[in-house]
Amino acid sequence: MTFSRFPVLAAGLLLLAGCNTAKVNNCPVSVILADAAQTTIFRQGAPQDPSGEAYRVALIGAGTSCDINRKTGETNSSLTLNFRATRAPSADSAHYTVPYFVAVTRGDLLVEKRILNVSFDFAPGASAATFSKSPDDFDILLETGHQPYEYQLLAGFQMTPALVEYNKKTGRYAP
Repeated sequence: MTFSRFPVLAAGLLLLAGCNTAKVNNCPVSVILADAAQTTIFRQGAPQDPSGEAYRVALIGAGTSCDINRKTGETNSSLTLNFRATRAPSADSAHYTVPYFVAVTRGDLLVEKRILNVSFDFAPGASAATFSKSPDDFDILLETGHQPYEYQLLAGFQMTPALVEYNKKTGRYAP
C-alpha cells in the first residue's frame, strides 16, 4: 500500500492559509530604549551604589493601537506602557513618582517628545509593584510618502547622565 504525501501536504497548506489575514498592523511601533529602560532612585544622602538604592523601576512592555485617517494623512495613536518597580522588603507602604519620556520618531528624526510622570505605590510589606500607564494619545501627521508603521513611539526613563552611567556600570540596560 502506497501512501501519497501530496494530499496531506495540500491539506496542511490550506489550513495554514487560513491563518493569513488581510489586516496588517499599520500602527506606529512601540519601542523601549534599552539604555533608558530602567532607572534607580537612591536614598537621600546614600552612596550611589547598590547599598544606597531606595527602589528601581523598569519599563517591561509597550504596545500601541491606532486609528488612521487616510484622507488627512494622520494617525491617532495610543500607547500602553507596563512597569515593574522593586525595593528591599519593608513593612511600610510607599508612594513614588518618576519621570519618563515618550518620543515620536521616524528613523533618526525626532517628531515630538513628551516628558511625563508615572506614580505608583508599594503596599505594606511588598517588595515589588507592577502597573501600567497610558499617556494621552499621539496625533501624528504622516509625511508624504511615509506609512504609520515607519514611526516609533519610543519610551524610556528621563535620567541624568550619572544614572545612565550607573546602569552601564551595573549592567542594567534592560529588565
